[in-house]
Amino acid sequence: NAEYMGELGRGVVIMALDELLSGFELLNYIDGQFCVPSIQRPVELRNPNTGAFIMNQVSTGDADVERCVLAAERVHKTRLWFNLPRETKAQYFQKIAENIEKYSADMGKLDSLNTGVVLSLTEAINSSLSSTFLEAAKLLTTYEFTEHHDGKFGLVVSARIPWGPALILSPWNVPAGTVVPKLAAAIAGGAPVILKSSEWAPLSLVYVAKAIHEAGVPAGVFQLLHGGPEVGAKLVADSRVKCVQFTGSKLSGEKVVQACGANFKPLLLELGGSNPVIVQEDADIEVAVQGIYNGITLLNGQWCAGMSRLFIHESLYDEILKRVMERLETVQMGSSLDRESQMGPMAHIVQYQGVKAAIAELVEHGGQVLQTTAVPSGDGYFLPPTLVTGCESFHMIHEVFGPVSTVHKFSSEEEVLEKVNETPGMLMAYIFTTNPDRARELGCRIESSMVMINNVWFGFDILGEKQPGFCYFGSSGLGEDGDLQTLVKFFCGSRLIGSNGHVTLTPPEPLEVVDRTPHASDHS
Repeated sequence: NAEYMGELGRGVVIMALDELLSGFELLNYIDGQFCVPSIQRPVELRNPNTGAFIMNQVSTGDADVERCVLAAERVHKTRLWFNLPRETKAQYFQKIAENIEKYSADMGKLDSLNTGVVLSLTEAINSSLSSTFLEAAKLLTTYEFTEHHDGKFGLVVSARIPWGPALILSPWNVPAGTVVPKLAAAIAGGAPVILKSSEWAPLSLVYVAKAIHEAGVPAGVFQLLHGGPEVGAKLVADSRVKCVQFTGSKLSGEKVVQACGANFKPLLLELGGSNPVIVQEDADIEVAVQGIYNGITLLNGQWCAGMSRLFIHESLYDEILKRVMERLETVQMGSSLDRESQMGPMAHIVQYQGVKAAIAELVEHGGQVLQTTAVPSGDGYFLPPTLVTGCESFHMIHEVFGPVSTVHKFSSEEEVLEKVNETPGMLMAYIFTTNPDRARELGCRIESSMVMINNVWFGFDILGEKQPGFCYFGSSGLGEDGDLQTLVKFFCGSRLIGSNGHVTLTPPEPLEVVDRTPHASDHS
């Protein structure tokens, strides 16, 4: 009966998705109007659960890219949005929040189809996005965009002013969940936003555009373009785009850095890295096993803070490894659209092949593959959680972005610290111990952007409304990230305006001229 109810529930979801796709159009949103992208790319979007065709990728032509940039430039130069009263902008955000809530279930289904992440998680992520816009509305009424100071010669004003049109480049693993905080912060700061979707996961972002459009936000304040790297490259290189936020791979990030550097353009990068999990000898075994499980299964291992290297103290190595493999044996891997599934497939064929190749490379280095999760049959892009023993830690210094982690034994804190810091960049490090003071001390020596103690989870909300920002270390990214207030500071520059007093320049005294011409008498 339970199996029948599971099949029935999955059937209801698939029917709802079919109905959703039957009336769905992948549209650009330019200057207040929805329009069909003019280019059909030869690459196909396929259902990662089955390999079935969904649609071809699309791209935006040069004329529409230009029209989009012109609209954003117009909004910035006329200060159409910037000059609106805060209360008015807050009301727009409240309407957007209502619309996002209305569309969140559909967005969850489309993200699950696009990314392979299980429906229970994509629905939870998208249902939380309305609160982001409500938080932005609150920020508009409380944040001090302008501060006044008593200067030496009178009033000094410190003003947060948007750089200009902001470009946000979306990733494919958590499309709306990643970009909504950024675009909410940018628009709250007064910047017109151009959002470029990932060609692999564009579907749910159409509903973000619908939510903003139906809220009545003035044309040009927010725009959405679809396309591949060629569209992103045009936008990043355009001198009228004044700042860029990018979330994605290190390879793509390097290209964005080069393009922004040519125009001295402010840039915020989130790239990820080879993230370590460290299990100290005094760790709570059950807590550590749960954390390791989360680190390799959440988002099917396709997230920038996922586990890439597992370091276990030699006294716990055998026990921890045994329990983790037993736990992974219980994972219900299946269709991402099945509410009973705990783990789904890789997002697309390129990602699937790339992760398989990474595992094969580790085997070439002497790795032994450990897999205990049952994989569904069929043509889906399913890969089980994979632990690899027998490799050196430096064989995994670059991020794989999949459910794969090498496993290493250590005997001392100095030894594990040296191995952990071998990688050029880590977004997150995780420490399991019953001594938090010891973890904090070790955390200060790990060259990662963040360190989490006794948990592995996406998000780092440890201080609530007073959440501080953090800086990306090494190749994990660039700039300062964090809550909406921190993000506003990125999209807006700080300008000081004030008097430096009345300074009178006194002409210098005439210099005494000394005749240094050689004379005959000098040689006498």
